[in-house]
Amino acid sequence: MDPLIVIISILLFLSIAGSLASDRLGVPSLVLFLVIGVLAGPEGLGRISMTNPEIAQRIGVIALAFIIFSGGFGTQFRTIRPVVTEGILLSSLGVVISCLIVGVFLYLALGFSLINALLIGAIVSATDAASVFSVLSSKNVLLKGSLRPVLEFESASNDPMSVTLTLAIILFISTPSMNPAGIIIFLFKQFVIGGAVGFGVSVVSVYLLKRFVRLDYEGVYTVLTVGLVLFTYGLVDMLGGNPFLSVYILGLYLGNSDILYKRNILRYHDNISWLAQIVMFLCLGLLIYPSQIIPESVKGISATLFLIFFARPASVFLSLAFTKKFSVREKFLISWVGLRGAAPIILSTFPLLAGIPGSHEMFYIVFFIVIASVLLQGTTIPSLAKFLNLYDTGVSNIKYPIEFEKTGNIEGELNEVEVPENSVIVNKAVMDLELSDKMLIILIYRDGIFFPVNGKTVIKPKDRLLILAPISDFLSFSMKVLEG
Repeated sequence: MDPLIVIISILLFLSIAGSLASDRLGVPSLVLFLVIGVLAGPEGLGRISMTNPEIAQRIGVIALAFIIFSGGFGTQFRTIRPVVTEGILLSSLGVVISCLIVGVFLYLALGFSLINALLIGAIVSATDAASVFSVLSSKNVLLKGSLRPVLEFESASNDPMSVTLTLAIILFISTPSMNPAGIIIFLFKQFVIGGAVGFGVSVVSVYLLKRFVRLDYEGVYTVLTVGLVLFTYGLVDMLGGNPFLSVYILGLYLGNSDILYKRNILRYHDNISWLAQIVMFLCLGLLIYPSQIIPESVKGISATLFLIFFARPASVFLSLAFTKKFSVREKFLISWVGLRGAAPIILSTFPLLAGIPGSHEMFYIVFFIVIASVLLQGTTIPSLAKFLNLYDTGVSNIKYPIEFEKTGNIEGELNEVEVPENSVIVNKAVMDLELSDKMLIILIYRDGIFFPVNGKTVIKPKDRLLILAPISDFLSFSMKVLEG
């Protein structure tokens, strides 16, 4: 009998145990997943050897595609709308700046060839969606203003730029006859095909789901979205575009469209995202030979410190130099939440498979940077946010006792709004709020207690209102609530 199934199940159980222990130890769970993989690896207790990096890469890129889709699906336009410009700048210009700065440092200070130095810079230039989402959620990091939306938007959307830069540099190295015009054409195809196909599949999918597709079973909708992710990724990859950009657009469009069972789909892909992270880090851990990391430790420490304390802050401040959205303190925090994770490690397998000279050294330096980044930055984000007075103690993640799932032609969805102390609706009864006919205040959260609402209920400062309404009506009412 093949013991592989039992071994896989044991590794999953250990990963779950590691996740439970991560809060007590103060260590991000992603690091523990990776450590478990290393311990099970060729030089660990398990002695399991994954000799083919192509298998790990294939598993990793598909897992990353689902993580990015989940990040896009859970991102609401109304949340990122105020920071969309800043998010795009960070995820495009910021990635390029970070790549160049890290590359020049590795070339001048650590003796890498210029092209290999730029390749490492491209690999580690993007923040990692899985790491950022995991740390912010598991540690319940509550940040003031628009910090959390811009951080999540940046981390979910900057992988396509990092992937494109990495592939472009590998193409330049492996194809001596390649000229600058060819690289420009490659970059153009990556973004145009990835963006166009991702948007086209999204529009067609939503149209069909609304007009023609009415499935009898709720669970089939979640399977349908899995198929859409795989189809979009595979099609764009075949056409030479950026598949990560396309699946992010797909997730963002579907998550902001009026489709059935959206809440259930979100939960389903959140679960897939966690499974993908565990499997991805375990597989990558199995590739690691700890004895080969030690010789690269000096270069790894130097590169990590330079990236964290200079390259990342420089890319943030330069990218946001002409915007007035964030203060200096907020930019410092954005710089610090530049977590690297599985995406750079997956990208570091690309040079290995392409046979780039020095690729093994690159792989272990990137691995070192990722571990150090998540350990140093991931464990200190709440403390730094409090030190910079950017930790929002006035809000909390409330778990409401009811949920709403759109299952038919009902027009509306659940949203919440907090009533400021100086709001125009304070001390008014619900019957006097002039709500639209399609709007219903279902619950009020006040002083840690939920209670139902009737027409005579009086609104108090700091009330959290749970409202069922079409999004347009909710936004109009929210603007009124926030009026001083």
